[in-house]
Amino acid sequence: MSFTQLLFRWVPTFLAFPLGGLLATLAFGPIRDPLAAAVSGANVGALLGVAQWWALRPLRLTFDWVWTTALALMIASPIAWALINFSTTIVDLTIWGLITGSIVGFAQSSSQRNPLRVNLMWSGIVSVAWGGAWFISANVIVDADANYAIFGSTGAIVATSAMAFFVNRLLARKEKS
Repeated sequence: MSFTQLLFRWVPTFLAFPLGGLLATLAFGPIRDPLAAAVSGANVGALLGVAQWWALRPLRLTFDWVWTTALALMIASPIAWALINFSTTIVDLTIWGLITGSIVGFAQSSSQRNPLRVNLMWSGIVSVAWGGAWFISANVIVDADANYAIFGSTGAIVATSAMAFFVNRLLARKEKS
């Protein structure tokens, strides 16, 4: 797959993070309680699920990926926010990303009836990608106290690049075998 094809495939996923966060903030305001975290998480998850499902078409994912992403982020967001006590320090936002990424990644992979090792591997990749994305975003964000539903565009570059790299490697291995 050429770099242009890879870029074209993953741009919607990159855009889904900040766009989903913006829409959630406009519709539901800042995340200051578990209900706001759940509703915002579901909305970001739905948009992200559609974008990733489109990007991952070569893997022949079922549409379960979309609703599973929305449901997982709806469940993971209030759990993560409660665990960090709605704090917006760099460390806490990174922890938020690690927790939500782990739950979302495991749910996504499980929805495709993958073996446990694949589920754990994808969960780890998404967890580290989202933790790194929040770390990057938290270092450049001007108003972290706004309690956003998801990291911004700087973090989206990190998360999308990490996931695209992994998937591209996976597809290259499948083509060789």
